[in-house]
Amino acid sequence: MKIKNKVLATLHEVWMEGSLVKVKRERFDSWQKGFVIDISAKWLLLHNLDCDFFLFDGYTAVRLQDITGVEKDTSWIARAQKRRGLEPVLQPDVLLVDLPGLLSSVNAHYPVLGIEREATDPEALYIGRIEKLKKKSLTLRELGRQAEWKSTQIRHRLDEITCVTFGTTYMKLLLEFARVQEAEAANEKEE
Repeated sequence: MKIKNKVLATLHEVWMEGSLVKVKRERFDSWQKGFVIDISAKWLLLHNLDCDFFLFDGYTAVRLQDITGVEKDTSWIARAQKRRGLEPVLQPDVLLVDLPGLLSSVNAHYPVLGIEREATDPEALYIGRIEKLKKKSLTLRELGRQAEWKSTQIRHRLDEITCVTFGTTYMKLLLEFARVQEAEAANEKEE
């Protein structure tokens, strides 16, 4: 699927204005809300805004081909964000040229990342560290929901990845508690 010219033009417009935007991906029944940080030929990078707490909460990269609509957010939330002086932060070390570049640069600068394969597994967010990145796949050391490193590594096809998330509060807390549990387990072994 090719992105519509009107959608792409609106994305560029809100990017230049620094406006809050809602991005619709009908195929996955998904809305992403944030600020456009970068656009490449295939990917869009957003700085996520948590509208409940008026805080930035990580970044999300979505495939352009999946975007079916874009709305500039003109609600009171957008006005409050400007009034409070919340400005998105550019992540210059994130390479948005292609998916391997995006994944390897995020993996180099963030301790964990999340990938979604919404067409094949719509409910799953896989969080972890990339152990191997090949031309057509990646192997992920996954961090489970109970803040534990899973013993098996999972291989994902790159052509199935629709969304990459990183730097969120959830991911930071999950990693923090995984490290706490690792340290406690190490202390128990020593005793």
